[in-house]
Amino acid sequence: EMVLLTLVFHLSLWILMLIGPHLPWVKAYEAELQRLQAEQQQKVAERQRENARFVFVQPRIEPEVAFVLKKSLKGPGVTVHEALRAVDFVLPALEIVDSRIRDWKIGLFDTIADNASSGAVVLGSTPTDVGAVDLRLAGATFHRNGEVVGTGAGGAVLGSPLNSLVWLANTVGARGVTLDKGAVVLPGSVCAMSAVAAGDVFTATFAGLGSVTARFV
Repeated sequence: EMVLLTLVFHLSLWILMLIGPHLPWVKAYEAELQRLQAEQQQKVAERQRENARFVFVQPRIEPEVAFVLKKSLKGPGVTVHEALRAVDFVLPALEIVDSRIRDWKIGLFDTIADNASSGAVVLGSTPTDVGAVDLRLAGATFHRNGEVVGTGAGGAVLGSPLNSLVWLANTVGARGVTLDKGAVVLPGSVCAMSAVAAGDVFTATFAGLGSVTARFV
């Protein structure tokens, strides 16, 4: 029902854009449609907030360094130096990946159909200047309920998380997509992901970047 309403709205708006210049009442009607869509989106957001704790199917979690951009990056042709200048700060992060495919027995087509196993991200609260830490050598420890389940360093991500950021900007840029100012970019995990169970508490600690924690209930 929600999808149908959205399709009807966009179809109506497209028709109005075509005939609008000839109808004096179009602007008022369009404003009413926009108001109705805003109310619809708010209701959807409220439902999502209410059901947030039931989002995951069979989650796994992994530690990453998150980039927050202060200026847009548009490839192809982006260099490491350009990427550095585009980064506002870095944060410790935990990416939650999830799959609707039973037992994670997934192939390429399954991954595409399942939104690339995307779940959620938990960001730390300690912004660090990207030039203050050598991300290649920044070591990380990954704990589950107080026990170490993984270790790694930024160099595990294409030699440096910055290389991953450059690759992403150039790859999507060649397809007309820009990494916008304010975007949060996750370059890849520094160690193997871990399965998640109710009651688990995960903490990732990065040298020079601080730590981030996720608790599952």
